[in-house]
Amino acid sequence: MPANPYQQYANETVSMASPFRLVTLMYDHLMMDIGKADRAIEKWDVAEAHELLVHAQKIVSLLRTTLREDLWEGAAQLHALYQVIHDRLVLANLYKDRERLKECAELVEPLHKAWHAAAETAAQQMAPARVA
Repeated sequence: MPANPYQQYANETVSMASPFRLVTLMYDHLMMDIGKADRAIEKWDVAEAHELLVHAQKIVSLLRTTLREDLWEGAAQLHALYQVIHDRLVLANLYKDRERLKECAELVEPLHKAWHAAAETAAQQMAPARVA
């Protein structure tokens, strides 16, 4: 039986992505998980909310564990922020608390935007110069 075309496309996209693109993909999915979990809690779909919040926690854990604290001064603060976000996601999941999810979204959104801006800047700097 052939592989799921959507899954095959997703796997190929990730395998060929630059490091910046991988991080932006993780932030995209993190924001998506938080939003979907909020809507699931609103509908009281506890199982769906749990699945989404566990996935969000895994993303934050991956971002935290792959952070290279030796490369820049602000890394320790970002590591601590990731821990705060992770802890709030755990509590939001435990209590199905939409307020904690809102706090997570407010903490993640500026990081999400910053990584997208950094990825765009890096892509522009790496693009070959055009000849007029």
